[in-house]
Formats: sequence, C-alpha cells, structure tokens
Amino acid sequence: MPLLKTIGASQPLCDAGGRGKLGVRHQAATHRAGADLERVYTIEGVRCGDDENPIMLPTDLDLIEQKVKSVNAQLLVIDPLNEHIAAGIDTHKDTEMRMVTRRLKQLAERTGAAVLILRHPNKGAVDRLFIAAEERSL
Repeated sequence: MPLLKTIGASQPLCDAGGRGKLGVRHQAATHRAGADLERVYTIEGVRCGDDENPIMLPTDLDLIEQKVKSVNAQLLVIDPLNEHIAAGIDTHKDTEMRMVTRRLKQLAERTGAAVLILRHPNKGAVDRLFIAAEERSL
C-alpha cells in the first residue's frame, strides 16, 4: 500500500473493504508505510436487524460518509469495488458506473477525504481489450 506513505502516520484511513479488521498482510504493509494502526478503521457492513450485510454502493454511501466524518478520515479505500456494487448496476455500462463514481466524488468533496477505488481484474482474463473495456467504465 505505497499510497499510505503520502498520508503519514497521523492521518486516519477508512477501509470499506467489508472484511472486518485488517488482515495480517494488510496490517504489515500499512505499518511499514508508516501508518498508525490505531487510526485505521474498517467499515464491516450494514446491520439490518440481526443481519449484517456488506456495504453496497451507491446505496450505503450516506452511512460511509457518516463514518468518514466521525473519524475525520483523510483516505477512503474501497477494496474491491465490484464486491460493493449494488445489485442491478451493470459495471460494464459507463452511465451506471458514473452514478456510483459521481456520488463518491461528491462524498470526497463534502468530507475532504481522498477516495481510492481498487479493482481486481479477473485472474483468468487475458484479453487486454476486455480489461480495458471494463476499466473504461470507471
């Protein structure tokens, strides 16, 4: 996570990775980058009664924004993006993805936090044109 070097040890980070606490590998990389792990927060999911559901975009952006504001996060990491896209949104369609990215941009403007979106291309996809087409929607 080399980007963490730019935020310094004193800046809070919000990770909307939906996996709970940072894993050992991510903790080590975050620590090596100089971040204070006490200032790294995760958004694990959205509680609905007794159930906990994963964060979905753009549906849960208001909740994410509340968390970013409450901890004064300077960086929001969404990892991986496709795991958090709400049902019914086609990630291959520019207009549908612009709805998500526009809302993330607005969140960044209101909170002052940078937003880092991570994608993990299909490991089996060797067709560079297919990967480029997927990335174009972002």
